[in-house]
Amino acid sequence: MVRGPAFSAEGPCPSSQEELQASVLRFICGAPAFGPFPVSIVGLNADLRRAFQRAGHERAALGVFRAGSTADAVRAIHAELRVRGHGHAFTLEGAEGDDLLILDADRPRIGRVLLAAQVANGDDAKRQAGEAHTNGAAGKARPEGGQVGLAPSAATAPGGGRRGVAPRKAR
Repeated sequence: MVRGPAFSAEGPCPSSQEELQASVLRFICGAPAFGPFPVSIVGLNADLRRAFQRAGHERAALGVFRAGSTADAVRAIHAELRVRGHGHAFTLEGAEGDDLLILDADRPRIGRVLLAAQVANGDDAKRQAGEAHTNGAAGKARPEGGQVGLAPSAATAPGGGRRGVAPRKAR
């Protein structure tokens, strides 16, 4: 079974639509909480917000997680996959309306097509550099063994997972 990179809410909380889209992409590709299908945007948004909340982010920083913004991020991911010839890897229903549902996602393929492009373009390195700057400026220590965004792990296979986010490991 092919497994995608793990999702982590450690590091800075998204603060722009572009950062939210990157977080949604990593969540879709590697969060055990993603699924089962169909996944509503409201449910996806709640799971993503909860992951960042459990990672210790302040409530004020979580304002970027709005269902409309998450829906826009999902639509942008779908559009990018279509442009790259992989639109079938991500099946949406109601893509133009407010009741957007994710019917299916080929998580490994989405990861290969879009996450690999982010890493190749240095977007992940920029995020890590931003985290180092953010943590240093705020005087926060990075959690021991903390990871940013992507790290190899045993994330669930496509369609797998359960609702909610697994509890954080003891430090």
